[in-house]
Amino acid sequence: MSETLRHKTAAIVGTVTPVPHYPKKLKVYLNNASPYWQVVYWDRGKTYRRSAKTTDKLEAFA
Repeated sequence: MSETLRHKTAAIVGTVTPVPHYPKKLKVYLNNASPYWQVVYWDRGKTYRRSAKTTDKLEAFA
């Protein structure tokens, strides 16, 4: 088996995208647990994750 199994909430490879005009710590991504884009941000060693509550990538950037 060439592909390793990942948890359903792990980001889908190839969908992790930095938000334009914001620090590179802010990213949006898709996972297998939800049809909605997820937002992740790292600050002082802590990870913050939230749903963007949209299926449109451009809307998730807003």
